[in-house]
Amino acid sequence: KMELEIGLSVGLALFSQHADDADSLVRHAVVAMRQARKYHASFMYYNGEKDGHSIRNLLLGTELRQAIRDRQFVLFYQPKVSLASGDITGLEALVRWDHPAFGLIPPDEFIGLAEQTGAIHELTDWVLEEAMSFLRKLHRRGMRLGISVNISTHNLRDFQLKPRIMELMKHTGIASHDLTLEITENVMMRDIDFAQEVLESLHELGVHISIDDF
Repeated sequence: KMELEIGLSVGLALFSQHADDADSLVRHAVVAMRQARKYHASFMYYNGEKDGHSIRNLLLGTELRQAIRDRQFVLFYQPKVSLASGDITGLEALVRWDHPAFGLIPPDEFIGLAEQTGAIHELTDWVLEEAMSFLRKLHRRGMRLGISVNISTHNLRDFQLKPRIMELMKHTGIASHDLTLEITENVMMRDIDFAQEVLESLHELGVHISIDDF
């Protein structure tokens, strides 16, 4: 026997007050639902003041998977510098969406969409492969640095994450101690027991784990 606690997030849009046609009502209800999830509320009514990017978000959500396949995403590498010596001690991979119409889009505009649509796994696979391949090029040039990659709470629930990292290490020749996975504190606190199990499994590979915003 197992006891489960189930929560829900409901978005509400009212006819005539929020829209006069079915399509707009559904779209506004979806926007309200996403706001309810964002603020961890049981339900929220549609609020036009918070809907500044709703049409754009719906468009991005439908384009996301194809954008990954079309390699519209790019990585920027932020150096980590030692304050004591001034030396570069590592890199952090930062993903951006180079959208053909909107230009460079920051992650806070598409990571949530990737999680909601399930595309986060494809995106994380691409980021890991791209970052580790870039690091291999640096190592071949004699620059022995490590690299950090941010992962989502959804990645921690993906049982293919560990095998995929092992496959990429074998393919790129990158040692496990050269890779750091960064997880935000709120990800850990949502399901700390499950997260600990997954992270311990990854740590067994020799991969470093970093808790951000702690």
